[in-house]
Amino acid sequence: QLDSLLALDNCYNSYKNYSRKIYQKIAQKMGWEKRAGEKHTDTLLRALVLYQLGKFGDQETIKKAQELFQLHTSLRALSEVEGRGNLDPDLRGVVYNLVASNGDKKEWNSLVKMYKEEDNQQERDRIGRALGLFKNKSLLRKTLDFSISKHVRFQNTLGIIGSVWGNPEGRYLAWEFVKK
Repeated sequence: QLDSLLALDNCYNSYKNYSRKIYQKIAQKMGWEKRAGEKHTDTLLRALVLYQLGKFGDQETIKKAQELFQLHTSLRALSEVEGRGNLDPDLRGVVYNLVASNGDKKEWNSLVKMYKEEDNQQERDRIGRALGLFKNKSLLRKTLDFSISKHVRFQNTLGIIGSVWGNPEGRYLAWEFVKK
């Protein structure tokens, strides 16, 4: 909540630097890979910490997420089997969100394609939330339009609009979209 309140404030970059320092040590300890026999709370902590670190601008974390996304989408394109790709489901949200918040039209198109092809509703929800995290306002407008398209079930529309709304870059776009 503090992040959302400060996102448009002049002190936001200082806040992001401070936050990165907090998350870097924990992220180094957790890493990107599951360890044999680790507790489920470690799995949850890993996803939280890596996302926050990337969200606060850690370039190494963002780059790793982009690499994992590229590999995942490449393997999905080659595979026709259920459960395509190789990305750990516990990290998919982290990867999708970081790729979207640091991506552009190419990544938006990849995520929309994945959404349309996906049968698993939980995976669609992850992808839909990520679509609301782009910084490019024209992509956020496209996301809002996509949210009411034939490709999105009515009950999932609000989650996608809410994701845009929660994005400081999309807050007012979403409000105008909803009013319209």
